[in-house]
Amino acid sequence: MVQKITKQHKQRNLFSGYLYIAGIVGLLLNWAACTKEAPEQSAIPVIVYDSISPLELTQFEEKVHIYINYQDGDGDLGTQNPDSVSIIVKDSRLQIADGYHLKPLSPPGTNLFIAGQLDIVLKNLFVLGNAPYEDVFFEVYITDRKGHKSNMLKTQTVRVKR
Repeated sequence: MVQKITKQHKQRNLFSGYLYIAGIVGLLLNWAACTKEAPEQSAIPVIVYDSISPLELTQFEEKVHIYINYQDGDGDLGTQNPDSVSIIVKDSRLQIADGYHLKPLSPPGTNLFIAGQLDIVLKNLFVLGNAPYEDVFFEVYITDRKGHKSNMLKTQTVRVKR
């Protein structure tokens, strides 16, 4: 009878030891997964459409705000030169796009990952034809100081009324 108790006791201790080792191994694997370096970010900017507002406006009276999220692996978005453009916005009704200046989003000379949101403000939209309103959407992309062009995005449609 004493031998059975001893064998059961040894089996429980052995099982507890295996659980202890498995727990330690699990913790080590979890720690190793958390300490891996983040993958290198692309130097080509990436933009994602967030929203546009208002969706309906009266010509010449309201501004349109296009909100986009951006990320850039080397942080070279925007320029100090106010005459250079970094944001390109094309009105779907027109053939030629408009360019907008973007101030530097990180200190010049640095090389770091940046991400955030831009608010692109469009002023003085108006109806081009004779209709009481026109529907318009915008295509947007950005360029960095090295000339890398981001992906192009398309906004929701906005109604411009007389």
